[in-house]
Amino acid sequence: MSRAYVKLAWGLALAMFSLRIGGFDLLPDIVGYALVLAGLAKLKDRQSGYRIAWMASIVLLVYSVLPFLGVSTRYELFEEGRQGGIDLAVVMFGIAGQMLLGYGILDGIRTAALQTEGARDLARTAATLWRWTFALGAATLVLFPFQLNFANSGLYLLLALLTLGLLATNLCLIVFLSRRRRALGALHRQHPY
Repeated sequence: MSRAYVKLAWGLALAMFSLRIGGFDLLPDIVGYALVLAGLAKLKDRQSGYRIAWMASIVLLVYSVLPFLGVSTRYELFEEGRQGGIDLAVVMFGIAGQMLLGYGILDGIRTAALQTEGARDLARTAATLWRWTFALGAATLVLFPFQLNFANSGLYLLLALLTLGLLATNLCLIVFLSRRRRALGALHRQHPY
């Protein structure tokens, strides 16, 4: 099972980081979400949280195809030309999907850890990480539409800080999955179903 968590960590890392040369993405998000989907394939039958994450990863896999169809999935806060509400809605959908993916993974870990003797610290870490992810993601989703009406305001700074916070929680999730993969894998060896 620890391989599943390695796939999750690598998939999330590949989906989060973009390596662009001349506008060409060398690591498209579709590769990362496919790896996440592969990691969740063995876990989805064990906890309901993993099933939620598996479904969210399918949605995000489809979402990651949109740039190949000419639909922008990025929203530039400081871009000179104003972007429209449709662009904003697509980006907000992606943020909500990523939050749902994070919830599913962390809830699956938390539930499995609570059923295992001596794994309460894993459950606490997963719950804390989810609370931070939810707080930052919800604040971003609530404030994001307001920036359409307020040009060059302090809202840009606040949204940039919230986005950095979400980036930090995603990095924490990746580190959590990669560093604790053996302990996480042991959860499922002790309780196969």
